[in-house]
Amino acid sequence: MSFLDLFSNPSIKVDVCKTIMQHFSRNATEETTFTDLVRVNGIMYITKTLHDSINALTFEDEKRQIGELIMAFIKKVFMLRLCCTHFFFFLVIMAGRLWQRL
Repeated sequence: MSFLDLFSNPSIKVDVCKTIMQHFSRNATEETTFTDLVRVNGIMYITKTLHDSINALTFEDEKRQIGELIMAFIKKVFMLRLCCTHFFFFLVIMAGRLWQRL
């Protein structure tokens, strides 16, 4: 994420991160999956930057917006892990049934 590090002003960096996450949350559908760990790591860096920008002087509305953007990402990653867990469970069941047939 060295591209984001080019923005030396922290407020501009936060605005760019917000724009990226708004685009992500608006365009991420139910069919969107995260199989690329580099992409997940990049978005984690963006959400960390947004989270670290919150301080005691941040307005409640901005805290809510940042929280919603971070939660949209967390829900997507959680759904991917949930799908992978279900897939692994079904693989174990199928392997057990095949083993019983032998």
